[in-house]
Amino acid sequence: MQKTDKKSKIKVRLENVNKRYGEKEDIHAVKDLSFHCRDKEFVAILGPSGCGKSSTLRMLAGLEEVNSGAIYFEDKDVTNLHASKRNIGLAFENYALYPHLSVYENIIFPLKVKGATDEDIKNNKRLDELIESFKIDKSTLNSYPKALSGGQAQLTSLVRCLIREADVYLLDEPLSHLDEEMRVTMRTTLKIMHNKMKKTFIYVTHDQLEAFALADRIVIMNFGLLQQAGSPSEIYTKPVNKFVASFIGEPPMNFLNVHTEKGDSNLFIHGENYKLSLSDRFKNKLKPDTKYILGIRPERVHVSSNKSDFSESVKAKVDVFENLGEINQLTMKLGEEIIITEIEPNIKFNQDTEVYIHFDANHMHLFDVNTLVCLDDKL
Repeated sequence: MQKTDKKSKIKVRLENVNKRYGEKEDIHAVKDLSFHCRDKEFVAILGPSGCGKSSTLRMLAGLEEVNSGAIYFEDKDVTNLHASKRNIGLAFENYALYPHLSVYENIIFPLKVKGATDEDIKNNKRLDELIESFKIDKSTLNSYPKALSGGQAQLTSLVRCLIREADVYLLDEPLSHLDEEMRVTMRTTLKIMHNKMKKTFIYVTHDQLEAFALADRIVIMNFGLLQQAGSPSEIYTKPVNKFVASFIGEPPMNFLNVHTEKGDSNLFIHGENYKLSLSDRFKNKLKPDTKYILGIRPERVHVSSNKSDFSESVKAKVDVFENLGEINQLTMKLGEEIIITEIEPNIKFNQDTEVYIHFDANHMHLFDVNTLVCLDDKL
């Protein structure tokens, strides 16, 4: 992954941006959104459908009006600047190809607009590289968009975007219509191209694997609100709230309802029929007799049929065993609650088998039951 200098200049900045829809502007799609992208950085805007990520990209592109707030490209306020004046490259999920132009004519259209001659285009090495790298079949170059599959049309749209010499590239789900194998391949190709071009990319996706594979930083949204912005590692290991913790990770983080109980010298956390020690970072910092939500990722939950394998363990019962090939997934019942872990492919447990599970205390997260805010860095 390309390293981004934290001292590099800010290329794109949003300040308290709001977007409303409807005759009465009663649909608040983007709410007081603020984040930035540094020069040459690859930033992914990630979130579920309807979270406001595409509206955000369209405001960055100048295709949607900003109701309030401001957008800056470097130090220039572009909030009300027409899209044609922003020097951006655009690729959409729905292609937006010109139906009366051939595939090749669509691809070179940005060059023609800038006044490139046929000789300039013929000698454009990046054009040939993009067509080859993104596997645009040369036999389709003289075809028209209506003859293309959804995946071919998306790749054509992406190449048309990247051939332009832009300051910022805005990509809205540009790989979503590809099959899984091709999507993984093109994801790698896109990252390689970003490293070569050394330009700022802002990429909208609902696919967390895509965001983690591509981005230097990830901006997570939900219900129009910024939830967290940070590196993939920060997002995964230090979620700011329960939504981020649950949205990121496959399988997702486990959540258990617990309460604290004071022992002879330390606090413990209790579940329905178990008691767990707290790591040093939580000791003497939590309130006794208080409810919390315990979060722990599946890979931090260890399981064995022998209680003696762990210094501290909790008894559970196997509910579902899934053989996933490279790694197996085990779903267990802890009283009325469910907990998931991942185990090695050579290990198997039968349904209703009693097992013992151990939580890695150094990787537990605690969430406030009312605000759902992660308390890890607040204690």
